[in-house]
Amino acid sequence: MPLFSVGGAGSASAGRWLSPVNTTVTTDSTAGVAGRVYLSQFTVPTACDIDGLCYIVVTSSGNVTGGIVGPIAVEDDSPDGAAVVAQSASTAVGSVGAQVLTWTPVLVQPGIYYTCLEFDNGTVEYGFTGNHGAPGLERRYDRGGGYGALTDPVPVTASNSVPPRVRIRVAS
Repeated sequence: MPLFSVGGAGSASAGRWLSPVNTTVTTDSTAGVAGRVYLSQFTVPTACDIDGLCYIVVTSSGNVTGGIVGPIAVEDDSPDGAAVVAQSASTAVGSVGAQVLTWTPVLVQPGIYYTCLEFDNGTVEYGFTGNHGAPGLERRYDRGGGYGALTDPVPVTASNSVPPRVRIRVAS
């Protein structure tokens, strides 16, 4: 099994990609909640530079912020208290299909991390994964004060039943 898969989500074909632990693909979509941060667990098997996050847009509207948090202790299986490792600027949600948020490459060490995706309104619709609500793998929190920068450290999170379909871009 290759360390990184080429291609990833949708039409995002350039670069190398890491996938969250839960990658069951559905054709479903759901509306975002303004100021809600959606988190999905992923594993970094070897040190690498990460410079972006791909997500699927079904209905374009508003702005989005994305990033990664961690690493977390294996026994915790929760991002609660994890530090923000990297995040994008607030960016206009792109057109329908696969969109990539980017940031300056950051070196991450092997371990368990979470992706973060936050929308500024409830009109945007995103594609989500199947097998929802796996304990620890899919989490969420509502950002105090509404949409804005990711909360650092991550506050107490709750289980999430509709995690966005994402891929993590490894800088090449």
